[in-house]
Amino acid sequence: MIDETRTAITANNELFVRALEQGDVAAIIALYTSDACLLPPNQPMLSGTEAIRNFWQGMLLLNIKQPRLETVEVAEQRDDLACEIGRYSFTVPLPDGQSVTDIGKYLVVWKREGGAWRLHIDIWNTNAPAG
Repeated sequence: MIDETRTAITANNELFVRALEQGDVAAIIALYTSDACLLPPNQPMLSGTEAIRNFWQGMLLLNIKQPRLETVEVAEQRDDLACEIGRYSFTVPLPDGQSVTDIGKYLVVWKREGGAWRLHIDIWNTNAPAG
């Protein structure tokens, strides 16, 4: 069962990355549960579809490039809940022609809703710069 869950989560992550690349906020929102919580770094907790839509619409204005998600581990908690630990990266072009790359880690609690695995609780944070 865990192999099927991991395969579904990997497929959803590919859809998420593609939606980021295409600037498709509707496709991103479709991957979340109806009562999802987003816990972005340095911001308050966001709950529900409208708040999450507003967040991702703002993020897409940054013109995100080269988004990557790498699943490190998936642990099924019940037949309707699973936890994913992973790594992410993306690059944001700056007006001066430079760019900045964010590299970090994430934890997603996935919930089966309507027969599909969806992001239910989504939290991530940036790695500290090497130094």
